[in-house]
Amino acid sequence: MLLKKMLMVSVAAAAFFAFAGDVWAAPVTRSERMIRRQRPAQSERRPRGNLYETFLGKAPRMPTERGLLIIYAFHDRNGNLQRDPGEESLRREIVCSVDNISYMVPAFIPGLALNQGYSVNCGPTIPSGRFKPLSSEEEVFVVRRGQVFELNIPCQPLSASSPRKVSPE
Repeated sequence: MLLKKMLMVSVAAAAFFAFAGDVWAAPVTRSERMIRRQRPAQSERRPRGNLYETFLGKAPRMPTERGLLIIYAFHDRNGNLQRDPGEESLRREIVCSVDNISYMVPAFIPGLALNQGYSVNCGPTIPSGRFKPLSSEEEVFVVRRGQVFELNIPCQPLSASSPRKVSPE
């Protein structure tokens, strides 16, 4: 019984002093309020590095946090620059250059930097290229982390003439 009374008194005292501490606290001056506003909150403060970062520097970003470019080529039989059912994929028939690095198509290119544009230039493989791309240059710009670009490059055989576009009248 005595223990129960002591517990009730200690709880009441803790509640009183918690409330009284706020009421009887020293008044805050205007300059102290300004300093408190300028100081970032605990969650906004910059986290300190760990031992790994201290000795070896920051770890490189993962490729999945950056942009990803996937390039395919297909034989555009009707010349409409769109992939239609029945138009087969081309493997190792054209080469595309991204950031001065050449890739045999189909290509999987990870690690494109955020907020950066890339020019994709394509051409036939040399010397055995049988197909040429109908659109030789494409532009991509990485806007958000993990963005995936998928380019379908329409191609025609080298011996065939380029398709003519008929203007509607």
